Amino acid sequence: MEQPNIKVSHKGGVAVADLLDEDILDEITIRNIADALFTVAQENAPVKMVLNFERVIHMSSNTLGSLIRLHKSIEESGGLLKLCRIKPNLQEMFVITKVNKIFEIYDTEEAALLSFEN
Repeated sequence: MEQPNIKVSHKGGVAVADLLDEDILDEITIRNIADALFTVAQENAPVKMVLNFERVIHMSSNTLGSLIRLHKSIEESGGLLKLCRIKPNLQEMFVITKVNKIFEIYDTEEAALLSFEN
């Protein structure tokens, strides 16, 4: 399934969403990504999802808000959301805002996928 801002693949029962934008800063981009991710979550509920941030260089705090809402929605439906490949500058934003306490964050997509087996 191809959305403009994400690419979703399924690996062993886990939906892997690659974020394709380097900059997730403006409201339209954030809304498009959030809508696409919520759609994937609803269509596959209860979903096991990994968000891959490999291409993302910059994102706004509003993006974090959308991720928190997505996480809550997925958990409420009995699913799990995990994040991977977050660059150091973004990781710092997660730590400063304490959002890193909400999410399971992995260095690699493989590690995130393996974590579902435990």
